[in-house]
Amino acid sequence: MQNVRLQHIDVWRFFAIFLVLLSHVVAHSHPWYRDAFPGLLWRLEPNGVVGVKIFFCISGFVICRGLMREDRTNGSISMRGFFIRRAYRILPPLGAFILAVAVLTAFGLYQTTGAQFSQAALFLCNIKPLGSCGWALGHTWSLAYEEQFYLIFPLLVASLGIIRQRQRLLSILAGMVVLFLLAILADHMSFLGFYLNNFIYLMAGCACALYWDELQPRLNRLPLWAWLLAAFSLVGLNAVGLPWAVRIYVYPIVFPILVCIAVFGTPIQRPSVQAVFLHPVLAYLGRMSYGIYLWQQLATEDYGFSSPATTLFLIGLSIVLAHYSFKYFELPLIELGARKSAAAQVPATPAAANQVDDDLEEDMPRSAG
Repeated sequence: MQNVRLQHIDVWRFFAIFLVLLSHVVAHSHPWYRDAFPGLLWRLEPNGVVGVKIFFCISGFVICRGLMREDRTNGSISMRGFFIRRAYRILPPLGAFILAVAVLTAFGLYQTTGAQFSQAALFLCNIKPLGSCGWALGHTWSLAYEEQFYLIFPLLVASLGIIRQRQRLLSILAGMVVLFLLAILADHMSFLGFYLNNFIYLMAGCACALYWDELQPRLNRLPLWAWLLAAFSLVGLNAVGLPWAVRIYVYPIVFPILVCIAVFGTPIQRPSVQAVFLHPVLAYLGRMSYGIYLWQQLATEDYGFSSPATTLFLIGLSIVLAHYSFKYFELPLIELGARKSAAAQVPATPAAANQVDDDLEEDMPRSAG
């Protein structure tokens, strides 16, 4: 497996967060959008979910690559080191955001309950039977899937030897697709089906990482039209409004394949594509997308008095806040987590000491609701 970082993934994160922001703005932040563009609303709003699926797939890919690199370098994987790095990457920015929501709640801007704060802090906002987390914290449902995946997947790697017996992951992935279909066919809005569907994207990203040496040459040979078709189909299939009987097969089977082709098959060797997917500004916005993910929820709230211009201003403000958070808060913590992860392993391992770039490559998904 090559250690080269896929830099264009950062720009895909930018496009993913853009889809989420667009979805939140037109569907929630102000009734003007619903009144002015009623025919577009139902076409644009579902594409926020597409942004989330892109993040899921990227996250599964990057996490699996990091574990593979550690296993190859050290001959084993340190669960303790892995969780230390994740904690320093994820928890402090989330804690700062939850604290900000608590302050706003104290001033009466939000009606957030103690149970909702607890759910968000414990990464349980994706468990619908527990109740809604409200708008201010509700977007952490997608982050909850990530955290639950971080708990489960490394244990699967350790117990089943997935990295060295990669066909086992394909068996698990196929089983999840079958269970999803059975759950959805038995119950149209099955919680189990919805839960499995999101994990399928995370596992699909892992599968791409495990088979990267075989996949990369094939993806590099894809004609430009095939890549464009995959990329635009991600948005287009939602826009046309597929019948339910078709969607239940498209979402767990076709969409993960399209995401993998579009993201990991980006023909970066073409100058026209490179100009976009290696653009430094777009790449930086993608790298700091965790902060944007957290703070955009407050910017896209419907406060009852805001205008479209106000919403755009608040979104811009959340991006500025995310920039300073990333530069002066998150980056130092990522580096500290990498050092503590290396120190926690005896003897300290090269793979743990070099995890900073991996943590920058990997990011959280952005919720579409």
